[in-house]
Amino acid sequence: VAARAGLARTLEATRPIVERAGRIDLHDARHPVLALRGVPVVPNDLSVTDTKPVLVLSGPNAGGKTVVLKTVGLAAMMARHGLHICAGEGSVLPYYREVLTAIGDSQSIESELSTFSAHLELLRRFLERAKKDSLILIDEICSATEPEQGGALAQSVLESLAEQRIPAIIST
Repeated sequence: VAARAGLARTLEATRPIVERAGRIDLHDARHPVLALRGVPVVPNDLSVTDTKPVLVLSGPNAGGKTVVLKTVGLAAMMARHGLHICAGEGSVLPYYREVLTAIGDSQSIESELSTFSAHLELLRRFLERAKKDSLILIDEICSATEPEQGGALAQSVLESLAEQRIPAIIST
């Protein structure tokens, strides 16, 4: 308990409101590793609701999209384990049974999977496994292929997640 309190103090973290339903409402969210390093960060506000369960982050390269994904994932896991989070007072997170992430390259030479094939396999597993009490975080969805094909595949994944009301944050 003392270690958790010390970490919360060091991070200037707050106690999140943890709900059973799928609403994310983060105010002034910051990545905890950047906060620990004392790096000046631009905090982010972020909202995902049951009626709008899929949030797409887009913007320029090096614009912070992946950092936002990791920030949300860490906040969800920290809240799940009873820790305060790097976000402002009144921030809300559900208790997620699992956080499914596709961040980075999943290429596997042993399994004979290209970067794109490995990414598709991961997306397939997410769609089979995810429930309303899961959170899906996908960085650069379907980007390792021809843009039109990747866009069509990404759209079908996003539509499926939205129809099932599975909370997801996706970067382009």
